[in-house]
Amino acid sequence: MNKKVIITGSSGYLGKKLVSFLRSKNFKIFKIETKKISQLKTLNEKYNSFIHLGFDLKKNSNIEKQVEITKDVLSFSKKNCKNLIFSSTAAVGPKKRRVILKKNNYQKAKFFCEKILKKEKGHLNIFILRIFNIIGPGQRKGFLIPDLVSKFSKKKITLNNYKNKRDLIYVDDVCRAIYKCITQKIHKSKIIEIGSGRNFSLLEITKKIKKILKSNKEIVLIGKKYSSPISTKANLDKNKLNWYPKIKLENALKLILKKK
Repeated sequence: MNKKVIITGSSGYLGKKLVSFLRSKNFKIFKIETKKISQLKTLNEKYNSFIHLGFDLKKNSNIEKQVEITKDVLSFSKKNCKNLIFSSTAAVGPKKRRVILKKNNYQKAKFFCEKILKKEKGHLNIFILRIFNIIGPGQRKGFLIPDLVSKFSKKKITLNNYKNKRDLIYVDDVCRAIYKCITQKIHKSKIIEIGSGRNFSLLEITKKIKKILKSNKEIVLIGKKYSSPISTKANLDKNKLNWYPKIKLENALKLILKKK
């Protein structure tokens, strides 16, 4: 098997974890920044997979630019790769279970990129991975778990939108899912939801953290109970990848808090 892959977004949280994971499996990795995507034109080697993680996370990101980058990735992959793995978002999916925020260009860009990839009918195997809330050790502030943990340094733990439910998936399980895409012998283009298949409210998650930390601090509920989207949960009933997460939320939180 060709064990060479290209990755965009290798400097991000998931990207760094994935590079380490694949290197442990003896893969050779070529990293490319999305702002230097034009360099693809100079590459003539054959790769097993193009893993497109790189994306502007800002809510006001340039949709057209993100779409053009994905088109360049697709064009290169059709000529030089067996697989294209696209990291999408839980915000895209069946209307009854997803909410794309009208003012969130990141989510809208993912939606338009998916549309382009779903139209591709050639020999290239395309995996669209709708990834839910990734958690794991070493995440910076601005992500759900680090932000909740930081609240325990204050006198009281204040929670807003505390009834919002989120599906949390441990980063190692996401890496295993991507590895599964790379190594499958029989491929077909697939849309796959990468989550735990369970969801928990912010209040429930905070209580689990409190229990692990053995904290006596009071949890104070403030503001609104909900924000949009109210709930997210991956549908694993028809998993086309034959992949399922191994690490439950309680164990994931213990692994994260152990690193603190």
